[in-house]
Amino acid sequence: MRLLGLVSVLLALADGGKRTQLFVWPFVTAPGAFAETDIEVANPPSSLSIELPDGYGVATSPPGTVIGAVTIRFAGGRQRGTTLLAAETGWVAGALKIAVDSGRLRCDVPPGTVDVELDLRHALTNPSKPGIYVWRAGDASSAVALPQSLTLRARHAAGRLVVAGSLLAAGRPRAGVNVHVDVATTADFATHTESIARTRADGSFALRLSRRAATEYVVASVSFYAAGRETVAPPPAAYAITTGA
Repeated sequence: MRLLGLVSVLLALADGGKRTQLFVWPFVTAPGAFAETDIEVANPPSSLSIELPDGYGVATSPPGTVIGAVTIRFAGGRQRGTTLLAAETGWVAGALKIAVDSGRLRCDVPPGTVDVELDLRHALTNPSKPGIYVWRAGDASSAVALPQSLTLRARHAAGRLVVAGSLLAAGRPRAGVNVHVDVATTADFATHTESIARTRADGSFALRLSRRAATEYVVASVSFYAAGRETVAPPPAAYAITTGA
């Protein structure tokens, strides 16, 4: 799990916590590459069906091969995590069996489930062509851009920390998106400051911040956001270190 559980819970609460919501987060966004993807469904139906967009492939692995993990969260805060394995037919995680056929992932979730997350590492391949790909689970959907990149540069100039970068999705700039910039003086980000930059029409963003130390650690990230029943996936976070004047 890579903070998806918290993200989905917060967005589900903002929505009233009742309807099904789908969150698909790609950590490898290169077209044609092995997918490294988290799929999470908040408030899933008892019989869950997730539709893969056209172009995604299912990787073939010998039975027993570890292909990821499954986390199931229940009402009251209890959760259960299990290794996901390839099986003779489909995938299996403990007692949970996931059928994989006709471009769909299907399973029956345990009673009381409020959230289910599939952390897929060696199970799918990305489509070979760049584009916007929409995953669906019932009326819920999640849009994923391939490729998608968030770049970050940081330097010291005139006593300030200058941060800049760009956000591209499927080869095109994403304008009007908030980029969260965290700055710390230690690599563990034990204490940090957060600022927000908004991307311009060309996808670029920039900030001039107070310099706090000779060495500063910077991370830029974009959050999930919901547009009606659809969520839009962010790119992987970007990191930079600046040292000296």
